Amino acid sequence: MKKIIVRRNFLLVLERKGQGPLLIRTSGYTSNEKAVQEPWIRTQMRTIPYSDRSHLPDPAIAPFNGLKDLYDELDCTAYNLYFLPECKGLGYAIEEAGEFFETELFPKYEEHNLIGHSKGGLFMGALTKDLDTETNLVMVSPTFGTIMGDEEEVFKRLQEYKDRQSVLKRFLLTPEIWFYKGITHRFGSRRPIDYDMAINSNFMKKYLDLSKLKNHRTMLITATCPEGICNPFEAVFRHYGKFLGLNRKADGMVLLDNQRLPLEYGVNALVEVTATHPTVLKKPVPSIIDFLKI
Repeated sequence: MKKIIVRRNFLLVLERKGQGPLLIRTSGYTSNEKAVQEPWIRTQMRTIPYSDRSHLPDPAIAPFNGLKDLYDELDCTAYNLYFLPECKGLGYAIEEAGEFFETELFPKYEEHNLIGHSKGGLFMGALTKDLDTETNLVMVSPTFGTIMGDEEEVFKRLQEYKDRQSVLKRFLLTPEIWFYKGITHRFGSRRPIDYDMAINSNFMKKYLDLSKLKNHRTMLITATCPEGICNPFEAVFRHYGKFLGLNRKADGMVLLDNQRLPLEYGVNALVEVTATHPTVLKKPVPSIIDFLKI
């Protein structure tokens, strides 16, 4: 059985027990105790058919072992953080995590490392305002504003792309547009924490505060879609991003300018890679290792 720490808005799953520093990483996925203990395919079978996931985990959360080399290099104790389905919003999770990390986790370790990818990057960056302890922070393609937080906006962009085409092309595009709308609805979460990362959300306008980012040692990793020939998965995601206007100067999901928002507040290292949003965490692992080992 995995060791799991359950709080009101999130849970932490122990991935590795080491003798070195603490490392907490998240991609911002939603899960629960049952899902992290059971076989992956069983979670999909009981999750994907339902649009209402108020008490269910996100679908299609594939296990990611790409940071194993990092864990071994640091000999760290590594936790993976998931939001709980009942989480009311990123603000609630941030306030709870700040207090829990400072009082329960950080005092047990001399060094503290946080890695946030996607919505997890937004979460970790925003969390710095509630942390007095200095951390090593890595934000990977953070969603500091993305239309993916608003399903209706995604549908609107897909329709606008189709409407700009010729009559013949609109006819030919119709099945593909409907397919992408269906995929978006089936695998999108529509949770408060997803709306929080939407462009001009209340969270982005009123809660997000990166002024204390300078008190931490930070690395920012940004991504833009690869050009030309790439692996089939990245090609499909890039093609989907084209309909949304997110295939150039973006990673298929987040505009580069939005990813780069933390630069205004001071970062210690910037790494730029070519990757789509789902694959970006795999490519800069050597750079993350070098950054955290210094």
